[in-house]
Amino acid sequence: MPPKPDPIIEEKLAEETVVIDPVIDVPEVAAVIPVAPGAPGAERGGDHRGGPRGGGGGQGGRGRGRGPGGNRGPRRDENKSDLLEKVVFINRCAKVVKGGRRFSFSALLVVGDRKGKVGVGFGKANEVTEAIRKATDAARKHLEPVSLRGPTIPHEVMGQFGGGRVFLRPASPGTGLIAGGGVRAVVEAAGIKDLLAKSLGSGNPANVVKATLDALKQLRPKETIFQLRGKTIKTATPAETAAQEAKTEAAKVGKGKGKKSEKAAPEKAAPEKAASEKAAKVEKADESDPALAS
Repeated sequence: MPPKPDPIIEEKLAEETVVIDPVIDVPEVAAVIPVAPGAPGAERGGDHRGGPRGGGGGQGGRGRGRGPGGNRGPRRDENKSDLLEKVVFINRCAKVVKGGRRFSFSALLVVGDRKGKVGVGFGKANEVTEAIRKATDAARKHLEPVSLRGPTIPHEVMGQFGGGRVFLRPASPGTGLIAGGGVRAVVEAAGIKDLLAKSLGSGNPANVVKATLDALKQLRPKETIFQLRGKTIKTATPAETAAQEAKTEAAKVGKGKGKKSEKAAPEKAAPEKAASEKAAKVEKADESDPALAS
C-alpha cells in the first residue's frame, strides 16, 4: 500500500513560492537589438506597433506619436485656405430638464471663393465650434456658380425664399457694397464689389441669405440671353469706336461753350436791367405823389 501523505510536508510545499524567469517584452528587445537590413521588419520600422512612441514608425510605419511618420499626403486644412468663410448667425437653444438647462447651438455660415462661387450651410451641435464645423462642411458641399460682370452683376434681379425678398441692382465702379446683414455676407463671398441691395421681406437671417442666393442663381450674362433669343451680338469696329469717342468729346466741348456764353450774357444785360428798373421806380414815384400828379 502507498504511504499516507504527511500533512505538515504538504503545507510547507504549498507555502513555498515558485520563482519563474521573467518574460522579456518584445518591444524592448527590438529597441536594444538592431534589426538586420534583410530582416522582414526592417522596412516597416520595427515591430507591428510602429516602433517606439513618438518615433513616427520608421520609414513606412504609421507610428503612434506625433512624429512625421511615413508618407501621409497633404493635410486637409491646406485645401481650405482659398475659401472665404463668414458666420452670419449663431442661435442658442435651451432645453429645460430636471437638473437645469441644456444648451444647444445652431450656426448659419456662408462660404465662397470670391471668384463666382458661393454656398450656404447650416449646422447644429451642443458646442459652437462643432456647429460651425458642420455648417462649413455643408456649405462646401453645395457651392453654386454665379454669373458676374466685372466687379458687379449683369442686371437687376429679385430673389425670394419663404418670407424673405431681396432686390439686387448693379452699381458703377467705386460704389462699394450698399448692403447689410446676410446679403452682404453672401455677395462678398461671391466676389461682388459694387452692388445696391435692399431686403423687402422677412428679416430672418436664414430666409434673407437663401433669398440672396436665389437672386444670384437667376443672373445670366448678356451672351446667354442673346443666344436664347436667337440673336447675335454686334461688335463695333475700331473706326466706329473712334468716331463715337470723337462725337462724345465734341458734345462735351459744346456744352462747355454754352455754359460760358450763358454766364457772359447776364453780365452784359446787367446794366440795361438796372436802368430799366430805375426808370420804373421813378414812374411809380410820380404816380404816388399827388403834388407831382397835379
